[in-house]
Amino acid sequence: MQLNRMSPNKGRHTHRYTRDPEKVRLLGAWRTEFKYKGWSSKTIVGLKLSSPEWKEPQRWEGMNLAFTFDTEEMSEKFDAAFRQAIRLCRSK
Repeated sequence: MQLNRMSPNKGRHTHRYTRDPEKVRLLGAWRTEFKYKGWSSKTIVGLKLSSPEWKEPQRWEGMNLAFTFDTEEMSEKFDAAFRQAIRLCRSK
């Protein structure tokens, strides 16, 4: 994850992601989102997943990053801490 390529101001701060009981059970109800700071489509996050059941590893790349939490308080705390980490990485 390249924090220096993210914006501490872009993306949605803590918000209610869903009220669907099944999604709440699986993911949590509260979400915070972060976005790439530039104008071109460059990847800031890359993820490679593998399993013995798959023929090839699965790849995911994107410009946005979201974290979901069970409580609003945890989402707010994480949002503040992660945005501060982005600010610190961008200042160097």
